[in-house]
Amino acid sequence: MSLPKPKKKQFYKRWWFWTLLVLGTIIVVAVVAGLSAYQESQREAYAYLEETVSVEKRVLNKTISTDGEITPEQHTQLYTSLPNSKITEVNVTVGDEVTVGDVLIKTDGGPAPDEEIEAPFDGRVLAVHTFVGDVPSLAIPVIEIGYRTNHIEFLASESEVIDLNEGQHVTITIPSYENGDDEYDGKVTFVDVQKQTIASSAASGAVAESGYVIHVNADDLPEAVRNIIGISVDVVVDIYETESVLSIEPSAIQYDDNDEAFVYIPPVVDDTFIAEATVAEDVTDVLQQKEVEVGFKGDEYYEITDGLRDNENVLLYIPSNSGAGGLF
Repeated sequence: MSLPKPKKKQFYKRWWFWTLLVLGTIIVVAVVAGLSAYQESQREAYAYLEETVSVEKRVLNKTISTDGEITPEQHTQLYTSLPNSKITEVNVTVGDEVTVGDVLIKTDGGPAPDEEIEAPFDGRVLAVHTFVGDVPSLAIPVIEIGYRTNHIEFLASESEVIDLNEGQHVTITIPSYENGDDEYDGKVTFVDVQKQTIASSAASGAVAESGYVIHVNADDLPEAVRNIIGISVDVVVDIYETESVLSIEPSAIQYDDNDEAFVYIPPVVDDTFIAEATVAEDVTDVLQQKEVEVGFKGDEYYEITDGLRDNENVLLYIPSNSGAGGLF
């Protein structure tokens, strides 16, 4: 008599089936997740292609920003004229206003006649270099005065002076006064046509600056600082302003080897684009370009005279190293 053979387990009831199924599922999930992560990383690598700027009509401005200082309209040094004369009176201090003919300093000439040094014009005392009892050298000034009216003076470069003219509006701020928060109005009153070299002192020693001397009226400055000679100010000169013109940010404008201007059109960053860009030597190889003509160049925006429409979007920038999707 033979015993009946046990029935074979169906495959889906065997342990190895479920083991293989679980392992296979894990592998598939891992592959899908990895592929999804890779695609997401690729899209992130091209995220800069979603940064665009709009072509819009704007009023464009061009300015010159620089620093200057308050300077007297005229600076005169006064000397004693008699050798070995002794100072007997000093009637003024720095900052005093004087009137033409006022006696500023008296001297005892000894065997020679005494001397009185008078103000040659209505002005303000800028410096006093002597004291009672002093016997000053004839080569050293004893007092310096300047006109009561002062101006702001700065040096313009060769490229700046071309755009500067008398009468241009100037916005003035004073960093050391009220934290520089207030603005004051002025205008250009003098534009030199001869380059000057002006020596000044610095912590590292004497330095010389070259440029064209520009004067700006300082009538709008507060009384507290208007007559402080040498105080530093920041100036912004309004050079030119356009009417409303079509314009974009300068960073969106590219230039080819022939210095012709163009912009990049924003692409659709999908799988097809990513595949093409990844194998390209540079992402710009798969981007569409559009030639443009640039007109007036303002401080913040450049005028576009041809090639773009109002409200059209263009790419803001392309990294200098954009090969292989910018990943390397």
